Order: sequence, then C-alpha cells, then structure tokens
Amino acid sequence: GYIAAGQIGANAYAVKLDSSGTFEYEATFSGVKIRSVQQTSDGGYIMAGYYVYNSGLGDIDLAYLIKTDSALDTAGSYSFSKGWSGNQSDKWQQTFDMMSRAYSVQETSGGEYIITGRKQGTGFPPGYDGYLVKTNSAGGVIWDEAYDGGDNDCFYSVKETADGEFIVAGINHAVDTSPYWLNSDIWILKIDSTDGGIIDQSTFSNGSTKTDYAFSVDQTSDGGYILAGKTTDTASGHYDAYLIKTDSNLDMVFEKRFGGGSADDDFRSVIQTSDGGYIMSGYSIVFGVLTYVVKTDQLGNCPQHLSPSPEP
Repeated sequence: GYIAAGQIGANAYAVKLDSSGTFEYEATFSGVKIRSVQQTSDGGYIMAGYYVYNSGLGDIDLAYLIKTDSALDTAGSYSFSKGWSGNQSDKWQQTFDMMSRAYSVQETSGGEYIITGRKQGTGFPPGYDGYLVKTNSAGGVIWDEAYDGGDNDCFYSVKETADGEFIVAGINHAVDTSPYWLNSDIWILKIDSTDGGIIDQSTFSNGSTKTDYAFSVDQTSDGGYILAGKTTDTASGHYDAYLIKTDSNLDMVFEKRFGGGSADDDFRSVIQTSDGGYIMSGYSIVFGVLTYVVKTDQLGNCPQHLSPSPEP
C-alpha cells in the first residue's frame, strides 16, 4: 500500500491507502507540520517535521518526530525535553531543540532513526545551521550536530548509504546576503554514522548571487549520488528544475536542467529506477501550480522532454 503525510490547514495529516488507493487509516496532529514519512521495520510509521509553539512573544519552531503503529495511532503526548526516550516502543512523539525544523527522516539498518533539517545558529544575527539528529528506536537522542557552512544553511534530505554512513543534501550560504534566500549553493555531505563527523563534502554553485537548492538525494547503483532541486536560469531569472549526478567522491559527473521559459520549475524528490535511470517529481508555476514528473535515462537525458507549462 501507500503512506502519505502533509497538511490540512494548520494541522498535519497522514493517510494509509491500500495498493489500489482505497482509504484505510488516517490521523491528524494539531499544530504540527509534517515534511517526511517512512514505514518502519515493525510495520508502523516514522514522521518528521516541526511543531509551531506560541511562546507568548511569537511563534517558535521545534523539530518534531512522531512514531505511530500500523494504524497511525500515537501515544498522544509529547515532551519538550531533548533526549526524552518516549513511553512506548511502537508509538511516541518527540521534540528537539527550540528554533529548529526537521525535513527528512529515515530508519537506519540498525533500527535507529536519522533526522535532518535546520537549527538556529549561535552567531549574530543567528541565521541557521544544517542540523542532524540520530536517535534510538524510542526517540532518545544518540547524538545531534549542527553544521555551519555560512549563513542560513539547511539540510532537506538524508539517506543511509550502502556502507552504513549518511548522505545529506541541502543548501549552503557561504556569503551573507539580503534577502537571505539569495546566494545559496547546493551542499552535499557524507556523514559518519557513529558520531556525526564530516567524511566528505562538496558544494555546487550557479553564480555568486544565484539560487541553487537540493531537496532530495539518493545513492545510485554505482556508489555515487543523485541530487534533485532547482537552479536559477541566468537568462530569464526564473528557476529551472535541476538534476546533479556525482561519483562516490562527491565530484560532479553531470548536471541537467528541465523546464525553462517563464515558468519556475522545481524538483522535490528523486530516486533511481530499476533500469538505471531516474524519476523526479516536483512542480511548475506559471499561471498556477502544475505537478511535474520527469523520467530520464542513466545519463539524465529525456529525449521526449516537454515543459509542463507552455509559454502563454
């Protein structure tokens, strides 16, 4: 079957469907924004996002982790104490450091969880650092690390690699700019699963004041990695959906752009397919929002590629 999670208004919503798309279970989570969901080895589900907490002086984001059983039931309570170990093995909710968000979660081969996102930095103005948390099966923190690549960094995707380490992808702001979303480079890091140390890293840039984002990463069958996101078209100023293939040393093998024209195109997810190619999904914005799906061969080529948003 299928598991999906997202938003309905201010609340998170999760739904379980069978293989034909028929509804089976649903759950809502008040005040939570879910950004990632995976099935776990015990048949339940793990979800990551952030909880918006009103402190009386304004909203504060708290990275949030939810573990449910197979029917999407939870323990129904959460703790603001970092390192809380949960109260049941198959269902619990957990928050982490204040001023942080979680965007991606994966169960590891050892039955633990790896969560990534962003966390407020310590400088002034503080900005954000890339954030990575490894927990045990009950949500207790084994280690957490912040990665400062400059100003307003963020990790959007994490996967366990074939050798048991972690690959993380997101953005790096090496130079402070205003507004903050300008001058972001794609940032990919290989992380030691034991202590969170950096094994290797690379950045990919389209220019000093341009915007590049990686929202999804997957390891490929040759030991390299495939990244999907968006990059600025220097001619039009709009975003192109963007695909980067690296080798195992995080050196670029190829890059491909999709979309173009007056549309803003964006990939949010990528996986390698059984034929060695790649499938990406995202959206295109021109006079509205259109779902965008692209299938390529193993070199990133799409001979029948058409923009999802024809010129007006």
